[in-house]
Amino acid sequence: IHYIAVSIRCECLSKLFSAGFILKAKSAESTSFTAKSAVKINREGVMKKETILDTLKNNGMWIIGCILYSIGVNSFAVPNDIAQSGITGVSVIFYHLFETPVGTINLILNIPLLILMWIFLGKKLVARTLWVTVLLSTAIDVIAMFDLEYTGNPLLASLYCGLCQGAGLGLIMITGATSGGTDIVARLVHKKFPHITVGTVVMLADAVVVAAGMLVFRSIESGLYAIIVIYVSTKVIDSMIYGIGNFNM
Repeated sequence: IHYIAVSIRCECLSKLFSAGFILKAKSAESTSFTAKSAVKINREGVMKKETILDTLKNNGMWIIGCILYSIGVNSFAVPNDIAQSGITGVSVIFYHLFETPVGTINLILNIPLLILMWIFLGKKLVARTLWVTVLLSTAIDVIAMFDLEYTGNPLLASLYCGLCQGAGLGLIMITGATSGGTDIVARLVHKKFPHITVGTVVMLADAVVVAAGMLVFRSIESGLYAIIVIYVSTKVIDSMIYGIGNFNM
């Protein structure tokens, strides 16, 4: 009987030890899971915080960029009849002929391009481009309300127009965004005809718009000053994106 009792005790102790070991293992597993969950939640919180900061930073750069670009258009290009490239150039032509708001026409002309972009290039690209286009169009019309026009030396006007527009577009492009216009046309053409580069389409489209501006303004000088604007703005954009070493006049 004593032997049986000892055996029963040993078996009970063995079961209790096994049960305790299992509980400890489950407790450790639960602690590990909790720690992993906490790390995951912390990482998600950091990522969410970084995303919010990036969004605020991008919007700040877009707003400043749109204001600088708008100053170039309203203060230097429009008062001196300097032809512009892209959709902005077409908007300036409408303003010269019908006195319509440059920003409003810029937005209206971009709408069908954005719809085509949505259909053929995807909605992800459209959202950011639409927002920047709205900001730019609004900024152009708001800046136009202030008396910031320079009507002195046309050469100086073209130089400062290029600086302002280049700095503005540079801030926008650094974030990977675009202001729409001929850039959308270029992307659509490149998708349909891959052998034609985006840069080629933009250059041809800008040349057509500048030529139209020369005809409307009835001035060859208008187109020549436009070339200066395009050259200076391109150099400023390159220096902002690729480094100051690329700014070689």
